[in-house]
Amino acid sequence: MIRPGFLNAAERKDLVSLTRDGLAEHRIARRANAILLLDDGWSCERVAQALYLDDDTVRSWRKLHEERGIAGLEQFEAGGSSSRLSAEQETELKEYVAQTLPRNTREIGAFIERKFGIVYEGRSGWLCSNPA
Repeated sequence: MIRPGFLNAAERKDLVSLTRDGLAEHRIARRANAILLLDDGWSCERVAQALYLDDDTVRSWRKLHEERGIAGLEQFEAGGSSSRLSAEQETELKEYVAQTLPRNTREIGAFIERKFGIVYEGRSGWLCSNPA
């Protein structure tokens, strides 16, 4: 039996980083794995935990597959609104994400609110509104 906890913190951080990066083929395969696990009866939360994702990501992939089939899983540009952050703020955000590897969008939204005073609301954390 392999005992848990055999990775040191740096090794674990590097491996998690690898799971979140990759070629388009790798990203499509991860989406396909998620859909297959859902079809096997796994919950979104369980799939997310196994694949080191946010459960909202799994739900969005399920919706893409439901609406567009495999073609939906192969699409990466979902559109969206223009950024509310300046180029300098975006650079700082990228550095934060690279250094801390946040596990979900809520952590990123909290950082943006704390650092820049911009509030992201909604279930996934990405519906924008400026505080009044």
